[in-house]
Amino acid sequence: MASKHLLLAALLALGALSWAAPASAAPSLPMIYPLDHPPAVTSTFGTYRIGHHHAGLDLVTGGDESVAVIAAADGEIYRVRRSHSGYGRSVYVRHPGGWTTVYGHMSAFAPTLAGHVREREAKVGEYPLAFNLAEPIPVKAGDPLGLVGTSGTDLVHLHFELRKGGVPVNPLRRGLKIPDTQAPEIARLLAMPREASAHVEGDQADRIYPVRRGRLAQPVVIGGDVGLMVEVNDHIDGDDRDLSPWSIELRVDGRRRHRTRYDRVSYGKKDKAHVELDFEPGRRARREGVFNKLFREGPAVRGHDQRPPPDLSDLRPGDHKAEIIARDAAGNVSRLKFTLRVAPATPPCQWRRAKRIDAKAATVEAPARLWRGRRVVIPAPGLCEGERPEIAVTLDGVPVQAVAVSRLEGAPAVAVTLPEGQGGRLEIGLRREGKPVRHVIQVWPVAPEVQVEMDGAAQGGLPLRLQPRADALFFPYATELTVSPPPAVPGLEAVSATHNLSNAWWPTRSVQEIALRLPPGVDPRGVGVYLGDVDRWWYLGGGLEGAWMKGYTVHLGAFALMRDAVSPEISPPTVRPHPGGARLVVPVTDTGAGVSSVAVTVDGRPVYPEWMSSYQQAVWRPWSPLRPGAHQVEVEARDRVGNVRRWSGAVSWP
Repeated sequence: MASKHLLLAALLALGALSWAAPASAAPSLPMIYPLDHPPAVTSTFGTYRIGHHHAGLDLVTGGDESVAVIAAADGEIYRVRRSHSGYGRSVYVRHPGGWTTVYGHMSAFAPTLAGHVREREAKVGEYPLAFNLAEPIPVKAGDPLGLVGTSGTDLVHLHFELRKGGVPVNPLRRGLKIPDTQAPEIARLLAMPREASAHVEGDQADRIYPVRRGRLAQPVVIGGDVGLMVEVNDHIDGDDRDLSPWSIELRVDGRRRHRTRYDRVSYGKKDKAHVELDFEPGRRARREGVFNKLFREGPAVRGHDQRPPPDLSDLRPGDHKAEIIARDAAGNVSRLKFTLRVAPATPPCQWRRAKRIDAKAATVEAPARLWRGRRVVIPAPGLCEGERPEIAVTLDGVPVQAVAVSRLEGAPAVAVTLPEGQGGRLEIGLRREGKPVRHVIQVWPVAPEVQVEMDGAAQGGLPLRLQPRADALFFPYATELTVSPPPAVPGLEAVSATHNLSNAWWPTRSVQEIALRLPPGVDPRGVGVYLGDVDRWWYLGGGLEGAWMKGYTVHLGAFALMRDAVSPEISPPTVRPHPGGARLVVPVTDTGAGVSSVAVTVDGRPVYPEWMSSYQQAVWRPWSPLRPGAHQVEVEARDRVGNVRRWSGAVSWP
């Protein structure tokens, strides 16, 4: 470990590590860098993760798994955890003053811990373990805890976490110093209308403004309740990965309108999923960028100002001086100053509200429309070709008041904000130059513990049932069902058409039950509910309840019933070298529902491998080296719908 101490001394001499408290007044724990490797950060505190904010730092080694993970400060190891997912192999160190540091994704434990894990494994008889040590093990800053790795994840790195009183806090603001000379880059601004009467540049569509050389090429023209979002990319010396900054602030006319600071996050059920309200999850899911919201939507988010001013609809018409300020944890600052121009919406034509449109009016298929929560925007080509068209909007025959004529992608459109928690037959009647037409949309409410059954048979689909749990939603919204051809997925047989629910990726707190009625005469064995996500389909469950096949989903999207009748594939196991000792690697692939479990025996004795889903392989490292030569290995792999594959043969240990 001599190289470790030389490295630490060199970093201290360069000022890379510091025992001084950060500039903030918050208490701190003096720490050294927790890897025997030059600093390199690929993810910072507060970054978007599905269902939660990132609670620590991801520190990389260029793929080198021989790098030692070391204690960041004096303390005692009190807890050890091992799992197939999450933090994988992880160590918990307790420090004076209520501090805890967490070290995740390790490929091997230090010898001082390996014996405890081996003993626990013998008692439990399975791979997942989580236990407190009967007698904590004292450590000094710099003592080895294990080796960096990929357990529970797909990239060789250390997840390093600092907690105060059990709550994750930002290590870069609480005592860990890493060289950082680069200011955040404010890359793009996004403006999104949030109500039927709002607009951006006179349009209901979102608009992105690229930032070039720290400037916008034009004013941002808005009206009504418009939400601004910003894409900010930070960089820390040692790696060029895009990171989240520490703080983002919006000011208008010198007044702070919003501020986010990533000082602490929460694992609590109440606000764990608040990342959905902090970022724009839909664009991230579609790989269109990561945008922080500069407004409050729903409950207060930890890290946001708790008493935000009113939304931008309170700004008077005219030009306003706006500024976005982005700071990183090291104090580097970037500013974007721009003109926010508030102008009343100018509809593409004057129109009149009608009580109703003739019931004999022709019904036409409404073209593709924009959904945003309870707001739906329906394109109306030709609406403004005559003078003062008449419009009537009803929901189950009751007039809807929140209606506006606007534009969508430059063409005339009707924007409607639906009453909260209500669904039904939405009719948009239009009369222009004496020619009446009518659009009809079946709207379904999405509300806590409200079960709705949608009939897709008219479109060539199946009945679909949706029921959010009591704590599933931040706020009610609406959806619409459309049906498209069955998906074509390798390894899966489509049993139904694709059922598309609008408002995909609308912010939600937890899971909703989704079910499709099994077609008559279809064998349910191997059938499950799947969710389409960009370029792959995810298995959501295959529980049969009467004629309903059900699963659970956080977000809406494209759903289909598919059958997985193919067992997992097992490739011949191999022995691979590793800094922590030679390992048995068993490749197991499944193109359908996904692997559920992999059981392995060596020379007739069960062993407990780690399932690495990202690599589609089970990995077993023996506690002591096996004798060189042939060993009999048996493998049983099972997928999530119960298909099984077995393999047996001899494997030569070097």
